[in-house]
Amino acid sequence: MFQYSTLDPSIDREDMMKTLNLPIKNQRGSMIGVVIMILAFLTLIGTVAITTSNTELQTASSEQIFKLAFFAAETGLTYVEQNPDLYHEQNITSGGSLSFPDSADNTVKHNLGPLQSFNGTVGYLDSSSPPRGSGYEAGTYIAHNYLITSDGFGPRSSEIQIEAGFYRIGF
Repeated sequence: MFQYSTLDPSIDREDMMKTLNLPIKNQRGSMIGVVIMILAFLTLIGTVAITTSNTELQTASSEQIFKLAFFAAETGLTYVEQNPDLYHEQNITSGGSLSFPDSADNTVKHNLGPLQSFNGTVGYLDSSSPPRGSGYEAGTYIAHNYLITSDGFGPRSSEIQIEAGFYRIGF
């Protein structure tokens, strides 16, 4: 049989067990405190998650807006390619340039839709021998060098500028 001993022989075993089974009075309500701390922690995690997703959404929207402006500026380069009147004999003065889409007014924009437009300039740089590997004989042909500056405009006042060089052989 199990022997139970205490320092105080006046306390019997049954009284000791009753004392151990009684709740300690200063722990009442501690569960509410733990639950409140857990809820506060979960609220903090939720707030951080919402803030992060909002930031990612703004970044994605901004990227999409500037892509629209970039595509509009690229369309300006294609516009110049399809309009040789912008790089012909009348545009071979060094430092001279022609505006597009309207050569008389450089503020006019070509609208691609309600959200995109472009304008820009084609500037004559100089003339030189044709580049190596172009298939044209140096001394026989002249390469006229141009610089296109195309400004693309998108929603929310987004604006992108692209510069591209090209050459045209002879006249």
